[in-house]
Amino acid sequence: MSREQPSSAALARFFVRAASHMVPSGNRREWMAEWNAELCHVCRLRAGDPVQFSLGAFQDAFWLRSDRLRFRTRAVRARGSAVGCLLSLGMLAACGLLACLFLPGARRALSAETYRDPGNLVIISSDGYAGTQLPSISMADYREWKTDTSRLFTQLAFYRPVTGSVSLDGNRVVKLSMALASDNLPRILESSAWKARPADGGRRQLFVRRSSWSADFQSDPGLVGKTVSVEGEPAVIAGIVPDDQWRLPGGMKALLIEDDRQLGALPGTARGFAIARLRHSVFATDRKGWCSIFEERSGAVLQFECISFAYIFRQPISLFFFALLLAIICLPATTALRLGDYPEREGRLRGAINFRRWMFLLAKSVLVVLIVGFWSIALAYAFAAVGSSVSLCIQMGTSFPALLFAFRWTLHDQRGRCPVCLRLLSNPARVGQPSCNFLAWCGTEWICRSGHGVLHIPELPTCWFSTQRWLCLDASWASLFPADAALHGS
Repeated sequence: MSREQPSSAALARFFVRAASHMVPSGNRREWMAEWNAELCHVCRLRAGDPVQFSLGAFQDAFWLRSDRLRFRTRAVRARGSAVGCLLSLGMLAACGLLACLFLPGARRALSAETYRDPGNLVIISSDGYAGTQLPSISMADYREWKTDTSRLFTQLAFYRPVTGSVSLDGNRVVKLSMALASDNLPRILESSAWKARPADGGRRQLFVRRSSWSADFQSDPGLVGKTVSVEGEPAVIAGIVPDDQWRLPGGMKALLIEDDRQLGALPGTARGFAIARLRHSVFATDRKGWCSIFEERSGAVLQFECISFAYIFRQPISLFFFALLLAIICLPATTALRLGDYPEREGRLRGAINFRRWMFLLAKSVLVVLIVGFWSIALAYAFAAVGSSVSLCIQMGTSFPALLFAFRWTLHDQRGRCPVCLRLLSNPARVGQPSCNFLAWCGTEWICRSGHGVLHIPELPTCWFSTQRWLCLDASWASLFPADAALHGS
């Protein structure tokens, strides 16, 4: 450069070097050489101000960065791109989550436990887990336990599902599925939603489910505190309980609280549900939330199961993780786990590229697990109660095969992608003949649109070619893929 402009030339070189940091790293050296050559030419011929000329490098760098961003946007929209695949899976997972939040039953299956110390709050059954969904405890059993339960329970309550008529103001009659419950049931549940207003004159108290309040009572804001007639007997509306906190089995819309005298009118053979608070010493015998009690009557030993509400609340999540574990165990028996052979010595994949490939596989696996989890819960609990046998069967019957086929698709999709740009391979071409399989290679070749390599898939696996192989293409092939090579930064 000319010695007459040393300061200007030095400042111009500084601007050129600063502009080079705006250029993508793969093209930085080439553009630095181009700008320095032009700057040297300007300084020698004194064709203009070097500083003003060097400022044009910032404009070039800006347009290069803009083109790079536009190419990346095209890469996302391109058919078979990795980002497009993850966005599609993410949208399916988001739609499944919205479905679970929109459906009340699915929302309750995913919601947190609403009762205090649900691990110590149990439902007593005489028929295993199935007895928690249908009335299985007789009134006679409840009366016997109530007289002597100090060694087992700290509190014990009973309720029996029935169908009754609720009369409002003597004009409108509403048929409701309700439960006749002992007066200590709200205290056992220990939830703020079940706290009632004091009733005058010892009248019975009626708790109404919020969905029933909206459908059967037209969302009457002044309903709480009103006196109604239930099967001809007066009762006061004690409260409206949100659906998310109404976790009692039986599918009732209302709960009628009665004292021991009124509940004692039921025959001993009447069956219902028994809710109790176990003593910690008893519950500690089974950390899973399931323990048994035995009673000897007339020479026979009777067994009753005490199943905690925590166990019932965890069933949807626990069942899904069981289906996930079962699908992972069964996956090797239904599909090959190997992704193929990739170069290990000459032309070896860079560590960053290999890491990105495995992270893409992990992201797909996580998303398909979320998709199956949300949609199976939404389908199982859309119309069935949490913990019911029907909902559990639907969830297990949908989640296990869906997870198995989703994992198989994940592996199949990963095998059909370029390990460099993670784009789906295209342009399959058959090579060779099956009759010459032991003399020459026979199979299908897939090529990367960006020119990164070719995938060889054998028609018939042999001892010398048993799985697909990836062949990297060197830089001499780049001229055949000008557009896609620029698109993916090759």
